[in-house]
Amino acid sequence: MKALTTAVIESLDIGEGTAVSLSPTGKYTAILAKDKNRDIIDIYELQDSAFIFHSTFKIPVGYAIDEGMITWSPDENILAFSNEKAEEYVHDSSIFIYDISNRLLTNLTDPGEDFVQYMGDEGVYIIDSLPCFSEDSKSLYFSRRSVNGNWLCSIDINGDNITHLFEPANGRYIDYKIIQRGEKIYFSVAGHEKNDLWGLYVYEEGSGAQRLKFEYDDRYYNLALKDITADGQYLLYYL
Repeated sequence: MKALTTAVIESLDIGEGTAVSLSPTGKYTAILAKDKNRDIIDIYELQDSAFIFHSTFKIPVGYAIDEGMITWSPDENILAFSNEKAEEYVHDSSIFIYDISNRLLTNLTDPGEDFVQYMGDEGVYIIDSLPCFSEDSKSLYFSRRSVNGNWLCSIDINGDNITHLFEPANGRYIDYKIIQRGEKIYFSVAGHEKNDLWGLYVYEEGSGAQRLKFEYDDRYYNLALKDITADGQYLLYYL
């Protein structure tokens, strides 16, 4: 890792670790590392062009984090992640948040239900994923998928008031990424069989969710949301 100023470059030796995420202004860097065969995240803070160790936390057992899978709140006080390989590992997933100031890891979306550890067992599996902080850092949007359906949800950052905002029709599910720009929330909807319910959607309070229309829309349905400019004028996706 390197921090660039006007004339000085400082390096951070992360050994066999992997730099997985920068906070919005680059103040913090998250490093995926190992501690006695346990995955951990080390947080380094940039101070006067030098990286200073800040804190560390253990990733929950059964969870996997990869590059780009950590999401930071706009105020840089909290990072969030989910189990990237929940379906591959046939394992439940909640949204965890790590409070930088208090050095506290919390299961934010624990449903408090009698759900199971593995989807193959009897019971209800729940996969919470794709965390996206609101622009004021006070709430978080995410996808909740279970045997009971799939929803675009929101939750207060203190863990209260989970709200179901939108449910894709006919067994479709929210995938790839969730992004907020102003009053609008953008996301992709996919499924196991292609039809005109797939594609990119935008949700706005009071208006609900609407599917966006694109050139060649009748030919391509699996549109994966990647990014949106800060002003919401341009959107990047791939087929």
